[in-house]
Order: sequence, then structure tokens, then C-alpha cells
Amino acid sequence: MQISEVKREASSATIESTSAAPRAKKRRRREEPPIFARSVHHATNESLRASSRRQPAAGPGTGGASTSAKSDNKDLQPLATQLDASAQANKDSAGPSSSSDTSILALPLAQPRLADDGPLGPWEPSITNIIPYEEVTRAVMDFLFMEVVERRDVGAGPTGASASHGAHLEIEAKLGHLIDKNTNERVRLPISTECVFNQKDGSWRTAFRSSMTESQHRVLNQYLNKAVVHSKQLPGSTPTSAHANGTSTPSKARIPMDYVHTRERDRFYDLPAAQLPSLPLSVRPALNNRHRTRVRVTTDQKTGEPLAQIVKIRLADLDVYSPRTAFDWRLSVNLETAFDGDVSHLIEIVENGRRSERLKDRMTYKHLAYQIDLTQVTMASDDQGTAKPGREHELEVEVSAERIREQGLLAKTGQVTQYEDLIKGFIDNVRTLARVVHPT
Repeated sequence: MQISEVKREASSATIESTSAAPRAKKRRRREEPPIFARSVHHATNESLRASSRRQPAAGPGTGGASTSAKSDNKDLQPLATQLDASAQANKDSAGPSSSSDTSILALPLAQPRLADDGPLGPWEPSITNIIPYEEVTRAVMDFLFMEVVERRDVGAGPTGASASHGAHLEIEAKLGHLIDKNTNERVRLPISTECVFNQKDGSWRTAFRSSMTESQHRVLNQYLNKAVVHSKQLPGSTPTSAHANGTSTPSKARIPMDYVHTRERDRFYDLPAAQLPSLPLSVRPALNNRHRTRVRVTTDQKTGEPLAQIVKIRLADLDVYSPRTAFDWRLSVNLETAFDGDVSHLIEIVENGRRSERLKDRMTYKHLAYQIDLTQVTMASDDQGTAKPGREHELEVEVSAERIREQGLLAKTGQVTQYEDLIKGFIDNVRTLARVVHPT
């Protein structure tokens, strides 16, 4: 099938392969060059060639095969099977009903790439044959370029990187809600679509609460488990994509997702000012004097084996308001470094009468440069035993800071890059998961 070549309005500058046949170039139009391309003047007029993309259909009723029953693979649902009987019998209103489980858990069916044989016939994506950049993606690209690509004083690690080899940057997005501090409820703006929230607007006092209900957690667990199964199916075992001319494209092998189930225990300790000089030089300027510096000590729940001693510092945030979904999301760039000192002399943090201990039951899903952590956290009870252990549910998506920096530097020097593809995939993973749970 012929695939039409179109240009996408690039937020990053590229050069065409020298091995490609010469062709006439069309001058691209931009209001202004992206923030990471302003130092590469010669590259701003190069063109980025890409095939036209179509977003898969989402939501209930997507494709007959994608509404199949839940997988029988019990090994992929450790968190869901640990829910107690009362929680199973009393699902809250935000969870799926028995009649809508299959539609909520349905995986979208990929649409074929159409050239001149689509329902519209010969087609171009715009009057310039260029796919315009998408605003939220552009904002995230500029944000990560400034916070990760241009920051060269610390390393940038892959997803799930250990801090044992020095300080490194971490990029993660958490699902949750933007909270209006005046009402302690989710922010409500006269906006009906996703947008970046301006944190510098002094008229709003907001916080971000990265949590969800137990039933929302369960739905996401089942959805991700099903995604793992689908990613490992053999070619031809899934439905084909139909074309308008009556032909079809057989399904091809997916890049498989992997997962691992861990149970860990975290405890947090105050790091006194006298021990701050023991941290790497690249970390000290990022310390915030208004907040205590904490050491997170992680051990295996079953064996008690020490796994990590980490100091984590949040460097920058970007909040995205998403009124059409059950969740907003926060993108954070963090700095992590190992703490090699003796924690036996440190004082464990106690807040509101509770010890800092957190029991983490976590499913980690990995795909390409991305990692999804779905975690059930049980908090310690208070010292008097009057409050029961609390429980929270969290989901975060991580993208490889190493690949972000690599592709960003290619863009900065005017080389062929997939910087935009990498970040678009990151955002689309967050959007996909945010749309799994129906908003209340």
C-alpha cells in the first residue's frame, strides 16, 4: 500500500540523510523557532519528513476484538487479587460496573495509515502539507529541553535507573488532581480540553494530589495486564485493519511489554545539615533550605535486604489540567543520588503522629523508553495505635532521561532526531491511561 509522505511542522530541526535522493525543498513556515533550535539557525529551514498519523479510536465500542473479555492470565493481576472481600463487594462509584468492564478495559484498535486509498481519496494533512505541532507536546518539549537536555552538570539515566552510580535526572508524570487550596477540591476552569496550567499565576493557590481510588487502581491494573498480553500475541492472532477499498493489512508483531511485581518497604530519615557536604557537588545547589532533606531507605519486604539509600530532590514541575478525563497530571524532573552514609544514626521522620514507613506493592510495566509504576502504598499506623494504617494508590509514567537528552542534543545540532516522537509517545501513554477510567 502506498503511504503518502507528508511533512510535519517540526518543533525540532533535522537534516535529511545524505544517502537520500535529492529533492526540492519547501520552505517551512513558523511563527518562531522552538526554544531548543534557536541556536541552530542553519537548521531551522530543513524539513522533517514523516508519514501522516491518525490517533487510534478510544473509549467504548472500539473495534469488535478489542472488547473481548478480561484475560484469564491470573499471574498478571497480583494487585487486583489482593483486594479484600469487602472492597470487592463495595466498589465505589468511580469504578467500572459489571456491564461496562469490557468496554473500559478495551484496547484501542490501531488505524491503518492511509494514502490515496482512504475514504477521502487523495489527501494532505493541511494547506501546506505539514502537520502542525500540538500545543501541549510543544510545551513539554521546551520544558524538558531546558530542564534535562541543557542541564549538563548531572547525568541522565534510563527508566528505573539506580542512583548507585552518582547523581542523575529522572522524568516522571503522575496521575492525580490539581487541587484548589481555597476549596480543597479539584480545580474547575472554564476550559473543556487539556491544557498546561500556569503555575506562575498568583491568582491561583494550587497543589497536586497524586492519588486515586482503589477501584480506579484496579481498573488500571487490569487494563495494563491486558496490554501486556496483547503486546505478546503472535502476528495474525489479532484482527486486521480494514481499508476503504476492501483490502486489509494483517497485524504485525508488536514490541512486547514486560512487567515485574515487587514488594518493598520505605523509611525516611532526616539528613542533618552537618551531613549535607557528603552529597555530590552537583546536588548541593539544588537543595531547598525551606524543606528538609530526606534519605529514603528501601528494603525488600520479605527478606529485609537493603535495596537503596536515596536522596531525591524535585527540580521543576509542569501541571496539565485535563477536564475531560478522571485525572489531571503533573510532569516532574527530579534529581536522585545515592546516600552512602550510615543511616543508623539518623532520626526517622514522624508526621502527624505516624512513622514514615511505607509498604509498597508495585507492578512495573516497561515498554520502549517508558516505564509505568502502579503502586498500592500502605502507610504506618500512628504511635498510639488509634489510627489504622492508611492506604493510597498511585500511578506514574517515567520516560528515559538518557534518551531525552540524546535526542534533544541531536535536535540542537541540526541532526535527524526523534525528540518529538519520544516526548509525544510519553504524553500519549499518560493520556491513554488517564482515559481508561471514566470520569465521575
